Amino acid sequence: MDTLDVQPRRITAFAWFLRIYGVLTLLIFVPLFLGFLVRTPLLAEQGGPLTCVRRNSGHLETVMG
Repeated sequence: MDTLDVQPRRITAFAWFLRIYGVLTLLIFVPLFLGFLVRTPLLAEQGGPLTCVRRNSGHLETVMG
């Protein structure tokens, strides 16, 4: 195999990786950002089911369960 044949394949594979990564990133962070923006009860500091970190006396604690 010639190195000139491998280069376009790597660029194409990397381009697909970036597309998939970008779409997955948008699917995760856009709803999270919008949830914080509209202050949904799911992300409420006290009692929100999607809350996983809380601040206690100046440092962060992980909330399990």
